[in-house]
Amino acid sequence: MNKHLKLCLLVVIIFTPVLFSKVDTSAKTPFSTIYPISLSPETQDDANTGGDAGDNFDNATVIGTGTFNGSLPFDDNDDFYTVYIISNRHAVIILNGDNGTDFDLHLYAPDRNIIQSSLNIDSNEYIETDILNYGYWFVRIEKFNLTSHGNYSLLLQTSAITSTTLMQNDAGSGGDAGNTFNSATSITRGQHNGMLVDFDYYDYYKIDLIFGDIITIHLSFQESLNFDLFFYDPNTYRIAMSTAGDSEESIDITVSDTGTFRILVSRLTGFGAYEIIIQVSHPSELDFNWKALVIFGAVLAVIIGIFLIIRITRRRSSTKIQKPRLKDKSEPINQKDISSTDSEILNFEEALVESGKDLSEEEKEVLDKIIKSYSTGKEKGKN
Repeated sequence: MNKHLKLCLLVVIIFTPVLFSKVDTSAKTPFSTIYPISLSPETQDDANTGGDAGDNFDNATVIGTGTFNGSLPFDDNDDFYTVYIISNRHAVIILNGDNGTDFDLHLYAPDRNIIQSSLNIDSNEYIETDILNYGYWFVRIEKFNLTSHGNYSLLLQTSAITSTTLMQNDAGSGGDAGNTFNSATSITRGQHNGMLVDFDYYDYYKIDLIFGDIITIHLSFQESLNFDLFFYDPNTYRIAMSTAGDSEESIDITVSDTGTFRILVSRLTGFGAYEIIIQVSHPSELDFNWKALVIFGAVLAVIIGIFLIIRITRRRSSTKIQKPRLKDKSEPINQKDISSTDSEILNFEEALVESGKDLSEEEKEVLDKIIKSYSTGKEKGKN
């Protein structure tokens, strides 16, 4: 009995997987999830790194010069590369992408300021420039059309700068500034860039100024170079110069003439780029210091006010303090209770009293006689 039971169990164990393998499980689970198969993005091996290049400045992929392959799939919009370049190198950067893609090319300086871009309608981009400062420069490949994706190739070449390869665009002139006084290149106030290359020792510029203009000229360049700065009046006389010998030169002067002045940037040692900043101002009525005018007016008003107060105070004091005056005999007599003779005597006596004289008894007798005789003569004249 036990043997038969064990045999049955063994048969069941052996044939159970076979029975279940023939069951249609999809019919039993009509709501089961079915995962669709999606296309995988382009396999990324940017610049032989085995993956994606950096997506920003901080994690840019380090490369050297040469040719590199990469890709920008659906979910990748930027590839950042960084390359160390020494000073005074001529750089060429070429980008070629798959048909139907639109990738743009950008070059950034070590300080992450953009230097140049190539923005064609396809993915064939080209940049050529002169690298004058050493450091880690950045190359960015950007997807302009976010719906496009594909592969690209990047070529980066550098060569030594010579007088034939260095591209000059002095003060935006499209070439080299004038090498003589008469061939000076016109320039205006503001910030300008220029270059002094091998076999190029002088850059002359000209600017129109009027009498009284204040001009400030600031020249800066790399520390490894030695450029000098000179300033000439319309009569070709040198009126200012700066030859400090460091990485910058400066001139600040008020011109005493009207006409066309010259600025000379001269190369003593080395060659490369420079920056020149020109500022011009002119003192005129429009530049009057209104703050100083207000202060001067306030001080003047205070002085005038004090002067008027003093004059008014003196007038009032002189009006209050008056000396007593003698009564004039010609004044009309308003006293009705005394005679004209008595009034005259009274006036005369008052005059003597006011004059401050004290009469003795003898003087009074003489005075009485005089008054009486004066009165008698006056009465006779009336008759």
